[in-house]
Amino acid sequence: MGAETELHQTLEECAELIQAINKFLRYGESEKEMLISEIADVYIMVMHCQQVFQIKKTISFFCCKASNAASCKESLGSLIGSLLSYSLAIYQFIYEEGDADDCEVKVMKVIEQLNAVTEMLNCKAEIIEMIDYKIERQLQRINKKRREEAT
Repeated sequence: MGAETELHQTLEECAELIQAINKFLRYGESEKEMLISEIADVYIMVMHCQQVFQIKKTISFFCCKASNAASCKESLGSLIGSLLSYSLAIYQFIYEEGDADDCEVKVMKVIEQLNAVTEMLNCKAEIIEMIDYKIERQLQRINKKRREEAT
């Protein structure tokens, strides 16, 4: 995948996570599995964006600082705000010669918020399992495509 394609995919995954958060807030626990799946997708895309934006800082996934006991609704609302801000920074980077440093600042905030939500929902193990599954599935698709191209 090229850098611009990865950034477009990141925008899509952020939008899908926002949608999953809204459904979770409306319908509750019945939407938790979809929320976990979309959180995993955003974590994966953030890992890719580390390379695109040449982020030198260490990003600590699943490391949450002591919370100020924000409610679930407040934490998810803060995550939506961070996703929107990050999405705007990516858009500006792609189309308006935006600043990679701005994207780095925004992605760090997204990770901070994702970590807090993961901790609050007590779903770290499920998210890690989902990330592993999605990466393995993608590797299988790539290998299958390579085999088909070789024949």
